[in-house]
Amino acid sequence: TGKTLDPRRLVDLDLLLTDGFLVYASHLLSGRVNPKTFDTEWHVVASKEVDFPSLLEQALESGDISGALSGLLPRNSGYEKSREALARYRRIVRKGGWSRVPDGHKLELGDEDDRLTILRRRLEATGDLKAITAASPMIFDPGLEQAVKRFQRRHGLDADGVVGKATLAALNVSAEERVRQLELNLERWRWLPRELGERYVLVNIPSFELEVVEGGETLLELRVVVGRPYRRTPVFTAAMTYLVFSPYWHVPPSLAVQDILPAVQKEGDYLTRKQIKVFRGWGSETEEIEPEGVDWSSLKLSLIHISEPTRLQV
Repeated sequence: TGKTLDPRRLVDLDLLLTDGFLVYASHLLSGRVNPKTFDTEWHVVASKEVDFPSLLEQALESGDISGALSGLLPRNSGYEKSREALARYRRIVRKGGWSRVPDGHKLELGDEDDRLTILRRRLEATGDLKAITAASPMIFDPGLEQAVKRFQRRHGLDADGVVGKATLAALNVSAEERVRQLELNLERWRWLPRELGERYVLVNIPSFELEVVEGGETLLELRVVVGRPYRRTPVFTAAMTYLVFSPYWHVPPSLAVQDILPAVQKEGDYLTRKQIKVFRGWGSETEEIEPEGVDWSSLKLSLIHISEPTRLQV
């Protein structure tokens, strides 16, 4: 138009763009939310020192703003897979999501049920079942069983190929809710350290799984025991300096008082069956005693705690 731009507006634009870059860069690096503000059981040490003004200056000099920002993202295959999954599920939402599989009895190989038609469409939506014409869409055939197993493995369920309560509940989580979960998990990835090291152990608490990773390759996968929803396993990072095989287990005081003691009072041979040893005293004065020698019915909850692994102290 030939008009001269107001210098004050240019200054405002420069400030807004600079602020936008710095805030966005911080969000990409460490997330939009500080987890410690709402999760007291979060003990992750994720030191991420970045000189954002210098980063902006380098980005302007190179002209590669996108590259500078992308370099702040977590360097982890799990993060990349989550981003890919988010894009895929967003496409599913745009197509209308999937229908809810009606409640009813469990579905398994050989069953004939009109709900199986809906189940097929549900599994096709997420790629667990290929769009292959079955002899009868209302018969639970081997192809459908394999699709159910594939879905179960992806969702941390027992891959038995049977659509029971747990599998049905997972199937009926809406596509919109899955998108929201993926968005939240991408945020959680940014709370973790950017570098986990060449060799590390990663415990996935929600799926009860442990992975041993070296050089980007998963060498070992194991099932693990975690806390209950109301007594959750804390989230933490730490450098592992040694490994103890077949260790004693230190039973936490809360578990001893709230779970084990009531079980012992109900079943006299509980400790023996669970191979839990009972000790009296501390340190060099510790003395192992027979569980049968304790009057568990009269023991007050406030007097019991467990310190040594698999060892009950009274």
